[in-house]
Amino acid sequence: WREWANDEAFANEYHRKILEAKKQFRILAVSLDKPIGFCLWYYYCKYKTSANYVTLKNLLRGNSNESGEHLDECVICDDGGDLICCDSCPNAYHLSCLGLKTIEDEIEWFCPDCTEERTRNLSPRKFAPSPTKKTHAAAAPPDEASTAARQLVV
Repeated sequence: WREWANDEAFANEYHRKILEAKKQFRILAVSLDKPIGFCLWYYYCKYKTSANYVTLKNLLRGNSNESGEHLDECVICDDGGDLICCDSCPNAYHLSCLGLKTIEDEIEWFCPDCTEERTRNLSPRKFAPSPTKKTHAAAAPPDEASTAARQLVV
């Protein structure tokens, strides 16, 4: 992993692909042909400290759904049909893919991604980090053997 992490060409490819994937790590890992664990580690330990991170952050902030257009397929299963649309972004879902039976028609509805983002932004932990939590920057990339062992356990 260290070879990938220190390769300038990989850094440029990672930046291009994460912009395309809009921070959807499963898609990013497949497009880079790298393990998702590495993509996550690289994002938190290398990418977030780079100047390229600002570009991604601005892209995602500008991804509000002011145009009113939504995806025609469910974000989870990629099928069309009767979809519920997020009031904050273009994402659309089948209720069954979200494990829901119904939602109230009169309320604003936010998808899991937007809800997670709002929660993260409003979390008190953002302003008061845990004194026992290790920082991501100090973490070393896990070796491939330990990653493979964890995948077998899961």
